[in-house]
Amino acid sequence: MRGDRGTRLLPVTCLVLLASVVACSDTMTPVGFGNEVTINVTKDGSGSGTVTSPVINSRSIDCGPTCSIVFDDATGSGSLSLTATPASGSVHAGWTGSTCSPTADCSVSANNGTIALDFDSNEDVTFSINATFDLLPPIVFESYRDGNAQIYVINPDGSGLANLSNNATDERDPAWSPDQLQIAFVSDRDGTDEIYVMDADGMNQVRRTDLPGSDRRPAYSPDGAKIAFDNDGDGDDEVWVMDADGSSPTQLTFNTVNFDQGPTWSMNSAQILFTTFRTGSDDLFIMDADGMNQTLLLDTGDHDWQPDWSPDGTRIVFTVQGVASGVDNIWIVNADGSTGLQQLTSGAAEDREATWSPDGNWIAFTSDRNGNRDIFIMTPDGGNVTQITTNVAEDSRPSWVH
Repeated sequence: MRGDRGTRLLPVTCLVLLASVVACSDTMTPVGFGNEVTINVTKDGSGSGTVTSPVINSRSIDCGPTCSIVFDDATGSGSLSLTATPASGSVHAGWTGSTCSPTADCSVSANNGTIALDFDSNEDVTFSINATFDLLPPIVFESYRDGNAQIYVINPDGSGLANLSNNATDERDPAWSPDQLQIAFVSDRDGTDEIYVMDADGMNQVRRTDLPGSDRRPAYSPDGAKIAFDNDGDGDDEVWVMDADGSSPTQLTFNTVNFDQGPTWSMNSAQILFTTFRTGSDDLFIMDADGMNQTLLLDTGDHDWQPDWSPDGTRIVFTVQGVASGVDNIWIVNADGSTGLQQLTSGAAEDREATWSPDGNWIAFTSDRNGNRDIFIMTPDGGNVTQITTNVAEDSRPSWVH
């Protein structure tokens, strides 16, 4: 029985003069998807040019292995490739919306981490490439590296580590708001576990709950209107929901014999998935957002808990603790709970607390495979496992914005 249960980037506008320099201007925008890079290429039909790589908050965009453009003097043809560094999927989700002008003289292809420009013209001509460079947003997590639990943020490439909560009491269970402007979390600074909300930079920490008992595991609805959470005021954990400003707290489950906990929302904010022990083992149940139609979704025969819905709503990642082994591993299943069941991690290490990246291409999770709990990421097939945090203290409970 398991009773335990943001940052800013710089979009870059660059004028690339093939015989000389690169001029860039920086403006501040919220971290996340939609960092537009506009590159204007002026070609005189001959010679070669060198491109300097612009840098965005320790991530870089480069123009290929040689970082140069060479023209064919006879035909005036040439090519330019811009590649995200590190490779696609680490902090970069892909190029989108690529166009160039005039279309008679150039073409643009965007594929994963690379955008390529090909042109063929003997005349002087200017090409304008407009593309969106998608960066994966940061992960918030709980860390004991300061001696007590605090809320930290880190980029998926391991950069940008920062303590956001900075409090002498325990701060736990962080959860991004869908607009990535706020973080809900749990604090015992007032004597009991309560839900608080702070800005993405850790400022303006405000209490949101005032109920009997302890409140834990907040989860924003994807529309940003509600926060679901656990409360144990009746003697065990029940699932509650409130408006994002803390008003109208409403109890959704009334399972006084065994706990209900760990709510996560469907992408249309119409349903809530949660863990319950009402069947005699941890299972995944689903209900409407108003608490109606509570139904068993998945029972693997082991302890199933800590679910998280994929951003496209088609899959659920969750933790399975073996009844015999007592070991946690991460599994995935289709949203119907009956197809696509697959184990992603295995072995004696504890792998748990999985959360999807916003593009659905990565899963962040907690693992003690290297001796203590740290944050890792992997692809949804269980491959490309990469350690993000490295600290002798415990790092756990990662949250990615959905």
